[in-house]
Amino acid sequence: MGGEEVFRRLVPARIIEPVSKLDGLRVLQEAGGATVSYRTLKRPLPAFAQDSWRQGFAAACTAQRGAPSLA
Repeated sequence: MGGEEVFRRLVPARIIEPVSKLDGLRVLQEAGGATVSYRTLKRPLPAFAQDSWRQGFAAACTAQRGAPSLA
């Protein structure tokens, strides 16, 4: 499973109940979502901490809202 898929699963879990990554797996399961192993969840996280990834994500969110870019 790729990093983007892990991210797509982790975000709703954190919105439903803002808990730790490990407990987020429980939230996913309770919400009826497919879960992943903790190791799979943790593997792509360093890439999400990179400035370039965060900037790209922020730009995508801004574009989705149709708001002007802050850059």
